[in-house]
Amino acid sequence: MADTLNPDTAAAELKSLASLVGEGTIDQMRKLAEHQQAHAKRQAAIADRLAAKLGETHERVQVLRRSGESGGRLAEHLGRAISRIQSAGAARPGSLLFTGRVTDAAGAAVGGARVRLSDRTGRLRVPGTAVTDERGEFRLAVPPDAFDRNAPDLTLVVEDKEKRIAGMLSTPLRLEPDLWQRVELTAATPPRPEEDAGGGRRRTTDRRKSPRPPGK
Repeated sequence: MADTLNPDTAAAELKSLASLVGEGTIDQMRKLAEHQQAHAKRQAAIADRLAAKLGETHERVQVLRRSGESGGRLAEHLGRAISRIQSAGAARPGSLLFTGRVTDAAGAAVGGARVRLSDRTGRLRVPGTAVTDERGEFRLAVPPDAFDRNAPDLTLVVEDKEKRIAGMLSTPLRLEPDLWQRVELTAATPPRPEEDAGGGRRRTTDRRKSPRPPGK
């Protein structure tokens, strides 16, 4: 049986969250958000399977639905809190300030992506990073002493969880301190190998049919 989010569990999570915020442990908050998001997906998947057998109105199905929704909301609130804590802590006078949204090529929101200031190569690592929430939204404040105003081709880049460059701002970046600038970023999503009916990965080699022998 799946572990549901009962009041005692919720209280423990909130107590842990309060402790983490007090310590300013952003990475642990992010892990907690990822854990809750995974929990929400598991509960939804189990509820779907039970609903097919017992019906959507069955009590066990409803409990799982509510548990999954609670975990999803907690993950979303954590994502927003992380963005606010990061931006509030770094927004000093003279900072570069950005707010925006990251989407994929299809226009869907990209959550959990890192947005930072860099050059066109992506190798320049300027202090100050924001993480997108479930809606793809972020707020980034780059301290004034963290970047060179005369550096050429500064831009905003998007990284995945493995810190690989997934996209960057296509329009020129304005270096205007103390002014919140709204930007839109697109993250390229690498193609995933297709799966066959047995759950294995299909080969990516050319699978065109060979010509039939004459007379066949």
